[in-house]
Amino acid sequence: MTRLATALLGLALLASPLATALADDTPPPVQAVAIDDNTTVAIATVAETHTDILAVIVNNELVWTQGGYILEFGAPPGSDIAPGTDITGSGIKELLVTEYSGGAHCCTTYYVYAFEPFFRRLAVIDTQSSGARFEDLDGKPGLEVITADNTFAYWKTYYAASPKPQVILAWDGTAFVPSAALMAAPAPSAADLKAQAARVAASDQWTADDLDPDLWRRMLDLLYSGHADLAWSFLDDGWPAARDGKDAFARAFKCELAASPFWDAVAAMNKLDTNPPADCPSDS
Repeated sequence: MTRLATALLGLALLASPLATALADDTPPPVQAVAIDDNTTVAIATVAETHTDILAVIVNNELVWTQGGYILEFGAPPGSDIAPGTDITGSGIKELLVTEYSGGAHCCTTYYVYAFEPFFRRLAVIDTQSSGARFEDLDGKPGLEVITADNTFAYWKTYYAASPKPQVILAWDGTAFVPSAALMAAPAPSAADLKAQAARVAASDQWTADDLDPDLWRRMLDLLYSGHADLAWSFLDDGWPAARDGKDAFARAFKCELAASPFWDAVAAMNKLDTNPPADCPSDS
């Protein structure tokens, strides 16, 4: 960074409400990247306040600051996307920043910014505890977002066993939205599904109080790849024959599914009614 850019970053740190009191005059660690001769982006870590601060300097003017618990360029780990990469396929330089909130298995948010014709935020992608990968899946300019739906976290099981079906988001010109074309997958063989369902029905996970989450894990995988008919058949085959409650489970499952932020897209790719069952619990 130039001396002026460094000074502007220092002013950003001092002016930030998230970094109101520095213990001493020692400059915080700074990761800075020059996008071009006129533009610098930097993330500074202020240990005293457990804060990272993003600063964007264009033509020696501080045009953007943003604070967070942990901020990183790109989408680590596994997606080394340098500042200036074209994320949306628009043909211009863009910036991807990841924010991690801290806490037990939580929470990761991704921010996408454009540098032209002026610096601005294009998208906020809240993935909760799933995180995401940014990859080119269709061979076209730009990257897609591979993440997961957290709707069924803690639903009838503990967190580590909770199914999180994959969701693929693509840029539609204004936002990253679920892509039915990229999420769709060929139907598994009927024999394989029957064998999987038989294993679920015979699983020792079924107790007087507990269900086997592999039942709705496979149902969700089928729904989120465009095979609703196979999902309901899997429920019939994977539910233990001597156990009551299948209809009540199916109703509760549909209520929970309808609460997903991705439900409209999943319903559309399966040609399902988007309306939830009547009398679903208000928190579903």
